[in-house]
Amino acid sequence: MSSEYFKKSLALITFLIIWELLPASGIISKTFLSPPSEVFQALVKLIVSGELWIHTSISLQRAFTGFALAVITMIPLGLLMGWYKGFEEISDGLVQAMRQVSSLSLFPVFLLFFGIGEFSKIAVIFWGAQWPLLLNTINGVKTVDPLLIKSARSMGSNDLSIFRKVVLPSSLPSLFVGL
Repeated sequence: MSSEYFKKSLALITFLIIWELLPASGIISKTFLSPPSEVFQALVKLIVSGELWIHTSISLQRAFTGFALAVITMIPLGLLMGWYKGFEEISDGLVQAMRQVSSLSLFPVFLLFFGIGEFSKIAVIFWGAQWPLLLNTINGVKTVDPLLIKSARSMGSNDLSIFRKVVLPSSLPSLFVGL
């Protein structure tokens, strides 16, 4: 056990030494890669001054806002796309094309259209969070056991009742995977 711990520690220590030496020797400019000693000093300064917690809370607020917007919009959209085949056929091509675009690659576009403010940052988070939510919700609705739907129909349930009492509960596991 101690040998394994030593090997892992040695790799980390070697990495930190190389990282410290590269900027110190001038091979890499300190502007592009600050040495770990300076990074650690800056971290301590941010913690002591309280700035780290302020910036962390702002980042968490952005993340929560983007994720909440994705949940509010994509789960209902996924339920509609999964339940109504015609709606899915119309929108699936656009969804499949747009989901391939990375949120980080869209960041410059969001900056151009929305500016440097909060909205562009939240838009990037929304873009990244929406696809797992949407696709897992659609998948959850589509994979509901047809026998359950057929049984509910045979007992006289209408579409809304089937959706509320059969489809929605059956699709929850996939929906939670998307969360």
